[in-house]
Amino acid sequence: MSALQPTQSVESPSPAPRTRLRQEGPARKKVVRRTDRDDSQRLRRSFQFLFLALNVWIGVQFYLWVRWAETGGTTTEFSRPAGIEGWLPIEGLMQLKYFF
Repeated sequence: MSALQPTQSVESPSPAPRTRLRQEGPARKKVVRRTDRDDSQRLRRSFQFLFLALNVWIGVQFYLWVRWAETGGTTTEFSRPAGIEGWLPIEGLMQLKYFF
């Protein structure tokens, strides 16, 4: 029978403390505070709201056109909105989930 012998622990010498050298690089830019009025966020929100309203309008027009087509043209006639072309490829990609 072989007896298990305890292993000797070998301590590694402690590494030398790392000294952090400060690299001289380009000076930091000076902070510039705007003192005048900044309307960029208001302008951004306005455009986002306008695009939302446009998309809702196109969606309502498309809904009315689909209802007209489903009834065989017996209800008030609506033309197909031209802006729906941007949404149809997205809808087609969403339908791919049923195939996979």
